[in-house]
Amino acid sequence: MNEREPDFYAVLGVAPDADAREVARAYRRRLREAHPDTRDRLSDGAVSAQAEGLQPINQFGITYAGQVGYHDYDGPGLRPEERKKFVAALGDRKMMFMRNHGTLAWGRSIAEAFTLMHYLERSCEIQVAAQGGGALALPPQEVIARTVETAQGVGDASFGRIGFEALLRRLDREDPTYRA
Repeated sequence: MNEREPDFYAVLGVAPDADAREVARAYRRRLREAHPDTRDRLSDGAVSAQAEGLQPINQFGITYAGQVGYHDYDGPGLRPEERKKFVAALGDRKMMFMRNHGTLAWGRSIAEAFTLMHYLERSCEIQVAAQGGGALALPPQEVIARTVETAQGVGDASFGRIGFEALLRRLDREDPTYRA
C-alpha cells in the first residue's frame, strides 16, 4: 500500500485477511451507518432474471461486454456439485450475474471491487429504466468491439482507487461517523 492510498480494510473495520463475506458485511454495515435511508437495490436482481442479461446500452454496459459471467440459480446455498459450475461460470471474470438472485463482483482491492459493482449496478439501473420506454437502441457490433478493446484490461491493481477515494472524501464531509 502506498502512502496516498488509505487502508480500505481499516476504513471498513476488517482485518486484511478478511474473507469476502466479512468484507461484504462490513461494507453494508458502513453504508447503512452512513446512509440510514439506504435500501437494497432491485435493478441488478431484475437484470439477473432477464434471459439476455446485461445489454450494451450505455458505456459501462458496453465496456463490460464479455466480462460478465452468468450462473443459473440452483436453489439456496452452493451444493458441492454446484460449486464447480459456479467457478466455471465465473471463470476469469470479475463480475457475475447469479440468475434470479443478484450480482457478484470481486477485485484485486476493495476499491476495484466497489468500482466494478458500482458501475455494474448503474448499468442495470439504466437498462431497467430504458426497457420501460420501449425497444432498446443497441450500438453496432463494431462500436461495441472497439470500445471493449480500448477499455478492458487498462487498469492495474489500483483500478478503482481514485473513485473510491473520492467517495470516502464525500463521506468524510457528509458524515464522518462511518469511520467510528
